[in-house]
Amino acid sequence: MLTIEDQIEINAPAAVIWDCLMDFTHYPQWNPLIPFIEGTPTPGSSLNIRLTPPGLAACNYTLKVTAVAHATEFSWLGHLFMPGLMDGDHSFVIKHVAEGKTLFIQRETFQGILIPFLYPFLKKNMSAGFRQMNLALKKRIES
Repeated sequence: MLTIEDQIEINAPAAVIWDCLMDFTHYPQWNPLIPFIEGTPTPGSSLNIRLTPPGLAACNYTLKVTAVAHATEFSWLGHLFMPGLMDGDHSFVIKHVAEGKTLFIQRETFQGILIPFLYPFLKKNMSAGFRQMNLALKKRIES
């Protein structure tokens, strides 16, 4: 198992971050990690995304939404080809810090038989991708 996490403080209320995160149509304008996402963010529904982590090949995934809590959490579960090879439980967590300040946390826990082989690439490249996306989200919201 491997967990990758990146967090950033954003000078905005949680609802503003949530609205940006749920506005899938504008992802190509600001999101370097997930430039494409379509679907309905409701538990049990499917999302189609294009993931473009730095240093790794871009891939398309169909994911299952596992949690949606307004202005608090948005999570999904995805698989590489089939369950058990490499499964990723991805979440965006939004936490109120102070008036007009919010902590945005992006986390993914990977499991599966390929993890020991992919560990170095996932750790390095996905960590960099999370950082890029979090910085881009901060810039979009604060500008």
